[in-house]
Amino acid sequence: MTCASNTGGQFRPPHKETGKIPNVIENLFSVHQHSFLLKLIHESISAISEIFFNGRYTTELTALHGKLSGMSHIELLAVFFLLLNVDQTLKKHIMAIETVQNHRKLERFFLDLRRTIVVQFSINESISITKFVEQCEEFYVLA
Repeated sequence: MTCASNTGGQFRPPHKETGKIPNVIENLFSVHQHSFLLKLIHESISAISEIFFNGRYTTELTALHGKLSGMSHIELLAVFFLLLNVDQTLKKHIMAIETVQNHRKLERFFLDLRRTIVVQFSINESISITKFVEQCEEFYVLA
């Protein structure tokens, strides 16, 4: 038996695919998750269009959609967290792909995002996009 064909070993139980991503929020900070982050944002914009605007894209949603491809990873993270604050479909999707053990952590983070992080970012112009994203990461880790 080769290492490549070994799905388990005497020291490790067999690996079973679950479709879950432990600490999915934390993983999104990696630039290697850029395409996944973009996919989540596109799905969220579509969901917001469906739920709030009967499937029509507003001028703002169209403009945001058009700017995504030119955004840095930090800017995309900021858009993601702002969308996560308002889009229940995105929250449900994140909960669905997160491991059950981390659901309470996510729930706590969602509350912190809504009650503290986004509020502070909205009212304090001195908070940069980078600082906003750093605060999101800090609050997630501490949740």
